[in-house]
Amino acid sequence: MRLNKNHPFLLFLLSMLIGFGSACKQDSEPVGGKQMKILVGISPFLPEKDREEVFGQLMLLVLDKMPLNASLVVYDAFHIQTISTFDIPNRNAFRSTRTRLNQFKKSIQSLRFFLQPPSSETEGQEIHQQGAIRFPQWSAFIGKNQILGNVDTRLVVLGNPLYIDVREPAYSMHADYFPSDGHIHLTARESVYGTIGKEQQLLNIPVHWGYLQEPWINPAHEEAVSRFWKLYTQNQGGHLETFCLDLPTVFERLMIHNRDTNAFEESNITPLHTRVEMIRIQRQIGSTDWITSNLTRSGNTKPPTLLEGPIKIGIRWRGEMDLDLYAKSDAEAETLFFEHPESQEGYYYKDHRQSPDREFEFIEYHQPIQLNRIKVWVNFFEGQTVEPPEFEARIEFDRQIYSRMISIPSLKGNQGQTGSDHEDCWVEVNLIQLMGIPASPSLILPERGE
Repeated sequence: MRLNKNHPFLLFLLSMLIGFGSACKQDSEPVGGKQMKILVGISPFLPEKDREEVFGQLMLLVLDKMPLNASLVVYDAFHIQTISTFDIPNRNAFRSTRTRLNQFKKSIQSLRFFLQPPSSETEGQEIHQQGAIRFPQWSAFIGKNQILGNVDTRLVVLGNPLYIDVREPAYSMHADYFPSDGHIHLTARESVYGTIGKEQQLLNIPVHWGYLQEPWINPAHEEAVSRFWKLYTQNQGGHLETFCLDLPTVFERLMIHNRDTNAFEESNITPLHTRVEMIRIQRQIGSTDWITSNLTRSGNTKPPTLLEGPIKIGIRWRGEMDLDLYAKSDAEAETLFFEHPESQEGYYYKDHRQSPDREFEFIEYHQPIQLNRIKVWVNFFEGQTVEPPEFEARIEFDRQIYSRMISIPSLKGNQGQTGSDHEDCWVEVNLIQLMGIPASPSLILPERGE
């Protein structure tokens, strides 16, 4: 490939060639005298400027940073194929950068060929997300074939952290979706994110992830995805040490001296829900003050003067339980809830951060809705209580906020099941009554299959 003249690696390489075999810096030594093995998974779909930076960082690593008795293996982390291997023996001659450069010519050529921008003839053969990798499949391959007990193994991931696979679209992190914790507690056959049976696949392995391009729609999106991959790695015995945009930081942290692979701090991340779903983060949810703030006004809010208009319907609750909100704007409309979060009329939003102090979720209809036709239900999905659980229902309509505490008869969640045997796990939120407009429609449970 052709490097830009201003690329830092080109300047470094020229200085090494002029330097008559200068010694490598060797910033890191293997832990406990073990052989160091660095495994790097790269996306084959990187933009050209990122390809140059990745190539430069890897050459700095091989020619200048890695100690003797170490190896580097570079993989295509999408197609799960080996690209290049660099084995540095425990011989003093390999302290020289020039020696390494001469010894690894073929491996360097293979890496350069892989990182060349695609030609116009091949551009249309595969259409994938920029920076796409298949981390679950690649890490599974590494765990089965490359992790050895007496080797100081370190993983580097260079690619987009949003998992997209056209063969499994239901589990893809399209745009603003990410997996719930429930996926973690499945097998790989049941979910691509499953870790059951792989609890020691990455045992004591540090993972350093550089994602090169900003894929986030907002800070909450970044927080959710980074947290999920940390949990995914942790449940396989590993530890996500680095997760950032800056490649020099990734490689600097990779080579921290005298890392103790048995002294990882225990993460305080714990699974929050067992339900398997893809959770959506809204691109623009606007202000949530209407549902997150404490209401201080005294007296009752006056009934609305309008009976049709845009509306926000939300629930808040405390405690170790999971409640779910459902809404249907009229008899012919789609039901909005966690498995069907968007329609032409509005969307469903879940507070995925799961604050232990106060959880909330809401449904917003941005098109005018008739108050006498909308149906709203709340389901006690998961958890067990000693007293009937309570939640606060809130409505924002016509620039006013309405609120009421409501209880659910059941003491145990029912995983969203419907039918006469499960009515005590459901309660209807009667908006007409809550807003002070007399009416009392009968309870009809939502149709989940719509």
